[in-house]
Amino acid sequence: MEPSPELLKRKQDLTNGLDVAIRRSGAHARLNHRFSIAFMVAALGCSVAAGVGGVFFEMSGKKAGGLAVLPPLIAFVAVNLKFESKSSWHYRKKDGLTTLRSRLLYQQPESPSADSIASVAREWDELNATAQKEWDRDLSLNWSGLLRGNH
Repeated sequence: MEPSPELLKRKQDLTNGLDVAIRRSGAHARLNHRFSIAFMVAALGCSVAAGVGGVFFEMSGKKAGGLAVLPPLIAFVAVNLKFESKSSWHYRKKDGLTTLRSRLLYQQPESPSADSIASVAREWDELNATAQKEWDRDLSLNWSGLLRGNH
């Protein structure tokens, strides 16, 4: 039995939605990874500049000290913003979405049923809910964690 035009439209809409979400997750993963690298390079660059400037170029103590203070501040920001963990989260989400896309396009009968398409949509909803819980638990900025040392 040939699938109805409405069913084909649902499948196409779901495929399009997955494609957009896959591209978005991949872009966010790459961006967070690049931020992580940029912060690491900035911290190392400040440290090297302070050392080299102080030893070889007779940089004043104030300038060298000012540069030397930046690496731990940069590291503090990078660690608390969790760029690398966020990158990994986005890549895992992208992988989950890619799996759903594969199931929708290649692991269904030639004439899929409404239930089989709905099951992929339901799994996407579950993936989003699980990913959001992980984000809230592990990746959101948590001021209470920063303040714990002061109690």
